[in-house]
Amino acid sequence: MRIHHLVTCLALLGAGAAAAPSLTQTDVFVSGQDGYHTFRIPAIEASPDGSLIAFAEARKYTAEDPGFGRQDIDLVYKRSTDNGATWSPMVVLEDTGEEWSAANPATILDRTNGRLWVFYIRGRPKRSSETSRLGTDDMATMARWSADSGRTWSEAIDLSAVGTE
Repeated sequence: MRIHHLVTCLALLGAGAAAAPSLTQTDVFVSGQDGYHTFRIPAIEASPDGSLIAFAEARKYTAEDPGFGRQDIDLVYKRSTDNGATWSPMVVLEDTGEEWSAANPATILDRTNGRLWVFYIRGRPKRSSETSRLGTDDMATMARWSADSGRTWSEAIDLSAVGTE
């Protein structure tokens, strides 16, 4: 089954504090657009300046999970500065290479310093959490951060060895 509208953002749009807010639906990532077959595993975070940053897996060829068939999964995001009413063009945050995967985004806002973090896994071609080999670098836990509300991002940080020493 093909997913047509993956991420739905509900934005509160009110004329003033006394007016009752109304809900508006906005499709942020739509399968079949922007050169990708399917978008999955959405994550959204509000940044310190109030903008919203929505992440997703952008699956290039099929809706299949990493490691199965011909798959190429990139990590993408969009920003909204008007409470989700409109969104920026899609930006590819990580495209590690043909048949690699950058998957399962999860976000955290560090309120002590305003850094927005996105955590994800990076998988080698033909590998998944089910097929990766113990003791190899088949799957890596990665992170990136932004200090400017998602306008720019750090280089990828490999967290795979953290806590294993």
